[in-house]
Amino acid sequence: MTKKVTPRLVMAILSAGMLSFLGILDETATTVTFPILTRDFAITTDQVQWVNTLVLLVIATIVPISSQIRLRILTKSIFILGVSLFIVGLLIDIVTPWFDLLLVGRALQGIGTGIGLPLMYNIILAEVPKEKLGFMMGIGTMITACAVAFGPHAKLTQVTAFGTNYLGSSGMVVAILVGWVVGMLYVFLNKKNIVIKLPDSVPPNVAASLQPSLIAGIILVLMTLIRGAFSYTAFGNIFDCVTKLVQTPLQTFTASPISIIAIYTLANVLWFFGIHPNMVYGIVMPIIIANGIVNQNAFKAGQPMPYVTMAMLSVILNSAFGGQGATIGLIISMFRAKSDRYKQMLKLAGVPALFNINEPLVFGMPIMLNPVFFLPMLFEPIINGLVSWGLIDLFHATVNPFIQLPWTMPGVVQAFFSGGIPFFIIAMVVVVLSTLIWFPFFKIADNKAVAEEQKNAKKA
Repeated sequence: MTKKVTPRLVMAILSAGMLSFLGILDETATTVTFPILTRDFAITTDQVQWVNTLVLLVIATIVPISSQIRLRILTKSIFILGVSLFIVGLLIDIVTPWFDLLLVGRALQGIGTGIGLPLMYNIILAEVPKEKLGFMMGIGTMITACAVAFGPHAKLTQVTAFGTNYLGSSGMVVAILVGWVVGMLYVFLNKKNIVIKLPDSVPPNVAASLQPSLIAGIILVLMTLIRGAFSYTAFGNIFDCVTKLVQTPLQTFTASPISIIAIYTLANVLWFFGIHPNMVYGIVMPIIIANGIVNQNAFKAGQPMPYVTMAMLSVILNSAFGGQGATIGLIISMFRAKSDRYKQMLKLAGVPALFNINEPLVFGMPIMLNPVFFLPMLFEPIINGLVSWGLIDLFHATVNPFIQLPWTMPGVVQAFFSGGIPFFIIAMVVVVLSTLIWFPFFKIADNKAVAEEQKNAKKA
């Protein structure tokens, strides 16, 4: 059968190449840590040399017998073994407080590198057609040479504990992006059937648990390379890059009162047409939450909160006043109902709406796709948002960002506990405004319902 350079073959070569690349890079980059290791482990200069010497000795031992290993073990299994040993050794090196155990970890890394280095060339020699052999061998050599070139220039950063700098708002967007990318990569590679295929003698449940290991290894190597690439940029890491280029502009955009009003207005309009507001909130809420964390950090440090107006408008315009659309005003208007229909609707929907559950109202009135109620759904967040914005500035109102009450808590209660009397007054103004906005349109619907009831009574 004619040999071809397929994407699957290229992926296999690159995967094995990345294992050798990381091993050589780790070996050459470790040299710059010798002064720190000598001090922290209280060892001599001669002893610290074993950190690299041991790795080179292990590699020199493994490489000559790699051909015999390949004859007895499947290529995929060899790769998984190499990756596993390298990762275990790396984890040991990260956490160990003892120099002897550090050498054990380095030996395991040497075994993994010694497996990966010849494996890449073995795959090339066995699978690549002769006319492409020189090119692919050059690629393999380039991968190894790049590791040797980059290693000595690695930046030295001493870590005394696992950092928590990026577990807050600055890491939220990266976490979302990485979660999405990893999920998409897993699905893509799984569709390409890049999995470990075990013999039929292996129980199905065991085989199923091991099949994704190759995909996980590929994704791990890819993410490690991306992390390493960002370390050579002016940003230093992906977190600072995303924060400066993406997250900060988005946070600034969503922090604007006009933007907040526009977001909740769009959510209201979509809800009127039957599209759940979470279609909007799912996109912007991570950024709003990140802004909230920034507020918490500033509050804790005794500094002015940069996004306090955004936080207060989010409480007012979200669903804290009877649900989406501030329908508490519609509920209050229904106390003036003359039709039996809306008197019964008040009994059905009044109590849930008090706790911000307005589905009985939205589907029972109905509000959704009802032309009579389109204008209040559209203008409620605009009017309430602009008036509240002005009152916040007038009263110099603020909130405690650490007080997060359940979404079913009535808005006036949320306002009182999080912002005190000034915010409570603003919340009461919002209730009055919502009632004034909804009442004229409710009267139109109520009068129409009365006319229909009278007409039906005459027919009866």
